Amino acid sequence: PAAQTPDALASATRELQDRRDGLEAEGVVARVAAFSTSTPGEDLVKFATHHDVAMILADGANPDGRWQNAVSELLTSATCDAVLSFPGGDPPSGNAVLVPFGGGEHDWAALELAAHLARMRDVRLVLAGAALPQGTDASRMLAVASVIVQRTFGVVPEPVIIASGAAGVLERVGDAGLVVVGVSARYRTEGLGDAREAIVRDAGVPVLAVRHGRRPGLLAPPERLTRFDWSLST
Repeated sequence: PAAQTPDALASATRELQDRRDGLEAEGVVARVAAFSTSTPGEDLVKFATHHDVAMILADGANPDGRWQNAVSELLTSATCDAVLSFPGGDPPSGNAVLVPFGGGEHDWAALELAAHLARMRDVRLVLAGAALPQGTDASRMLAVASVIVQRTFGVVPEPVIIASGAAGVLERVGDAGLVVVGVSARYRTEGLGDAREAIVRDAGVPVLAVRHGRRPGLLAPPERLTRFDWSLST
């Protein structure tokens, strides 16, 4: 809220309290706070650090330039995981959680979040890996990741092999209610990247883009596990 608006903080806090009450009615423990700032990204990073936050969830679709600057600050400076949320169009018809997976650092963070959500919602977790030229594919990598997820969360992912690039992911979106994707390793210079931007734009379901922070995740790849980058078009 604008600091100069009378009663702005109290009004914002009351609105947040209403949301908190709704969450608690669903069994979710929540706490709320409101503050005014001219540097939202920087202050949210400080706020998260002060309270030892594990994850920041931010609106990735808000076109406001000031907010987009704040999002960039969150991605580059937050020590915790940072997740950008992009709404879909109509209510999704599917109920699976789809994770495009290439074995990168941010892919593992995306898989961890997706496994949490699939277990909480009691829905299928679909783990998508890329087919590559010369008949190779990501099936072994998916098998390794699947066993780690089962050991940690008790969820059995459904592995699928897809064409590389955004087109392969979009072909599998039909039975998904949510896509969870790790950001590109080059997010500092290219943002989401072309493939992920295409998924956000064309999936028609909510998308969460996950950037892993400095905290150790619950899921960790074995050493020397070969990566199969799904986002590279062939």
